[in-house]
Amino acid sequence: MADASRAISLYPFRMRVARLAPSGAPLVGQDNLYVTESFVRVDYELQFSETDAVQKPNGRGDLCLNIPARRKLIGVNLTVEICDDDPMLAEMLGGGSVLTEGAGADVVGYQLPKGDAPEGDGVSIEVWTEAWSGSSKVADRPFMWYPFPRCKLQHGSRSLSAEPDEKLFDGTGSENPGWSSGPAGDWAHDSGAAMQWVRTGVEPPAVTNGYAPIVAPSNP
Repeated sequence: MADASRAISLYPFRMRVARLAPSGAPLVGQDNLYVTESFVRVDYELQFSETDAVQKPNGRGDLCLNIPARRKLIGVNLTVEICDDDPMLAEMLGGGSVLTEGAGADVVGYQLPKGDAPEGDGVSIEVWTEAWSGSSKVADRPFMWYPFPRCKLQHGSRSLSAEPDEKLFDGTGSENPGWSSGPAGDWAHDSGAAMQWVRTGVEPPAVTNGYAPIVAPSNP
């Protein structure tokens, strides 16, 4: 079996965000998908739960019970940074509301979530990067594709000043077997972990830079 995955991941250039149903599946319907190239980075850090070792000595001081400490991967901590003050993308990533004006319902602004607004069912986030080897982009399978099948994010800190600020969304990613083949039915591998990746030659989805629908899968 040849190893077709060997390359390094550089230059994230496409991100697809999809709303999720309570089952974890992509939510079919209008305004549930967004594909953009206007983002800076997606950082993730593995998150573990740990249990202490359990030890019990007998009357002579010898251990009659010795259960080692355990460590279990429970998900990832996520940070997403976007380029622009984009109301639709901000709403999908962090909740809240898009503000509109006029008969044509022009998008003019954004409003944070109010009070104890429900967290919702989360979104999936997929990122595509370029695959490089040596000093050049590889010609065969030139993309790295990273699905995070369930993410729950909130707005990070902002600064209104003379300098461009970081438009951050922080939160967690978790396992989601219900995501299956994703919002477009194009993921062909297991998707049950908090993150997975493949090196692929499949072209990433086209940019929408605005809401787009998730279409119900067609019957075979």
